[in-house]
Amino acid sequence: MQYFNTLPKIAYDLEGKEEFNLITDIFRFFKVRDGIVDEAVLLDKYEVKDGETPEMVSNRFYDSVYYHWVVMSVNKIKSRYYDWPMSQVQFGKYLKDKYENPGAIHHYEIDQLSGPTASLDNSHVIEVNADYPNAYPVSNREYEERLQTKKRLIKILNPEYLEDFVQEYQRIITR
Repeated sequence: MQYFNTLPKIAYDLEGKEEFNLITDIFRFFKVRDGIVDEAVLLDKYEVKDGETPEMVSNRFYDSVYYHWVVMSVNKIKSRYYDWPMSQVQFGKYLKDKYENPGAIHHYEIDQLSGPTASLDNSHVIEVNADYPNAYPVSNREYEERLQTKKRLIKILNPEYLEDFVQEYQRIITR
């Protein structure tokens, strides 16, 4: 199933001359219910490999590139350019373009004193001022790498539920 083929068509007057054309309503938005993305039975965790695209992940799990939109919807990804992890080559260029000195200090932080003392997503640290006791520096590069790591950790809808998910999507989007 190709994503844009499922979207409804709308009549649109491109030039204001009352000559209407049918176009795809690309502004129609589909949001996965919050309860579904938290359901462990329906979802598996996956770490996106370097250079992997939503289409490649879709093909790996669903034997078709056309379910890339399922991968993106389940993970609340609206933009493949800003919300999807970059390849190492893209990341290097991004760092160079964004920061004059990628090794410079971005901020300081400490480990939290209660609760978890380690985490994959660095949720166990607290950003603080440079003069805070035991504060340690985090470079621009490390900060951006952490953001990419968070983006790499995605959820995959169990293929067993793919057909039900697609049917629910079609029911909702064509209302």
